[in-house]
Amino acid sequence: MYQHTAESQQVSFNPSICVDNADEDPGPITPILAFIIGLFLLIAATMTLASHQVQATAATPIVSKAPFSNSQIARAALATVSGQPLLDIAVVRQENGVVYTAESNKSTQPGWKSRCKVEGNRIVLATATGRWKTDLQNEKVTFAVKGETLAVACLRSDGSLTERNFTLQELTI
Repeated sequence: MYQHTAESQQVSFNPSICVDNADEDPGPITPILAFIIGLFLLIAATMTLASHQVQATAATPIVSKAPFSNSQIARAALATVSGQPLLDIAVVRQENGVVYTAESNKSTQPGWKSRCKVEGNRIVLATATGRWKTDLQNEKVTFAVKGETLAVACLRSDGSLTERNFTLQELTI
C-alpha cells in the first residue's frame, strides 16, 4: 500500500499495511462457496434417496399368480393368519387392487372385517379401517403358486411360521 504524506507531497510505500489478516472478511467468495457446497450436499442427498426408492421398487418381484385371483389369495392368506376355516372368510368387494373381506361365520358376533392387497409375492393385511400391517412387528405373509396349489406362509415377529396349502378347487368354492 502507498501512503500519501501532506508535507512532502511524495508517495511512499508502507509494508506494515500489507499484512494478510485471516480474520478479515474475504469478500463475496465465502457466500458463493457456501452456496455451492450446500447445493452439492442437496444433490447428493436427493440422489441417495432416489437410489433407495429405486432399490425398494426393484425389490418387489413380479410373480405369476395364475390361475389364482387376488380374492382367492386374500382368502387363503386370512385363513392362514387367523387359523380360521376357509369357508368362514367371505369376499365383500374388490376396489383399486384391495380385497375387502369379512367373517362369514354367524356363530361369532360381531364378525371381523379386513382388507388385503397383493404386492408381488407378498400379501399385505389391514383391519377394515386400520393401517396396513407393514411394520417389522407385524406378520409377513407370502405366497407361491405350484401348479394348481397355492402355498401361503405367515412369518410372525416371534419367529414362528405357519404354512398352509390350498387347491384351486378349495378356493373356487
